[in-house]
Amino acid sequence: MKIFDECRRSDDRCGLFHEPHFHYLNSSSRDDAATIRDTMEHWFANYPLSQRQDLRGRLRNKNNQQFASAFFELLLHQMFLHLGFEVHIHPEVSGKPTRPDFLVFQDRIAQFYLEAFVPHDSSNWENVPLVNKVHDELNKINSPFFLLLCTYSGRPTEMCQMSVVRREIEDWLARLSPEAVANQIATAADQTRVQLPVHEVDIKGMVVKFEAWPRPKSADRNLGARPICRWTDGLVKSVDTKSAIRKVIEEKVRKYGCLEYPLVIAMNDLNLFSGIDQTVDALFGSIQIEATSLPTGEIHRRYTRAKDGIWKPTKHAALSALMLFSTVSPWNLNGHPTLIHLPFCQHPLTAQLPIRRTSYREVAGQGVPVGDENEVAKSLKEILNLRHSWPN
Repeated sequence: MKIFDECRRSDDRCGLFHEPHFHYLNSSSRDDAATIRDTMEHWFANYPLSQRQDLRGRLRNKNNQQFASAFFELLLHQMFLHLGFEVHIHPEVSGKPTRPDFLVFQDRIAQFYLEAFVPHDSSNWENVPLVNKVHDELNKINSPFFLLLCTYSGRPTEMCQMSVVRREIEDWLARLSPEAVANQIATAADQTRVQLPVHEVDIKGMVVKFEAWPRPKSADRNLGARPICRWTDGLVKSVDTKSAIRKVIEEKVRKYGCLEYPLVIAMNDLNLFSGIDQTVDALFGSIQIEATSLPTGEIHRRYTRAKDGIWKPTKHAALSALMLFSTVSPWNLNGHPTLIHLPFCQHPLTAQLPIRRTSYREVAGQGVPVGDENEVAKSLKEILNLRHSWPN
């Protein structure tokens, strides 16, 4: 049993924004896609035979959220194999109707339960597939001399004749002089504030503003080169790491309660603007400055944490640690996983893992960092024995 179809492939195009990840990987003839397929098949061959059918079905799902979750489980299984652990899939838990994703063993001794979690932002999902289709259609614009910086607002209620929209943009671009615009940029006092040529179109309720930036002379000007180099909805958004972490912590603690072994949650945050600092703030409270007036008249300032964190020692003691990954996908296995040991837990995690590790101790109901305890932390690619340039 294999994940991908065994067939000849001749499709060397870039992936489309509305295209399911599995469909692109399964059909692409590009070298990086072939490398990803080979790597995933190797990992899949190490997955327990009795569990492969379910995992294969989720990896082949047209829903990218299902694909991302299944890929993360496949990666975690392989990662712990490389670290010398044995992994049992969906182990039975005495007195519980539900089963964790993994039970991890070392030298045949159970070490901890592991739950995989990939948070998905459900806000504004309605009509996003149409936005992605519009993006793909606009990338068909013939623009050999300009790159396009696009900002959109609203959501299209339906698709329109995109060939008409493309023709309108191409006619506008044809009236522009790339040399004149390039000279305007070069002579501007502040190139970050230069006024570029602008054109707007309304696509069934979705207004797209195009700005034209001259392509460098050395750039690829063939008709197949994608013209859109920036695509944003123009909204200022906050990175809501806290809601995702609160949801998974409360759900898992409620689901399993106190277990026989430590419970670890592995989370792959796909948000490009999130990170370890945001996660720690969400767990233990936002950083604040506490000022105290001394008898001498001096002001003593120190950093403390506000009491707006999710983690509560009396409520979440069943959770031993969080293992954090950032934007991991078949195309991106960069970075270092980070393990956060939680204080005041019922079962402290004692397994020795060669990954970046930070411990926290409980002080007055707050998590206070002890510091990085692991000087031999490995990157994800090092753990998985992948070359630095992988998948290229």
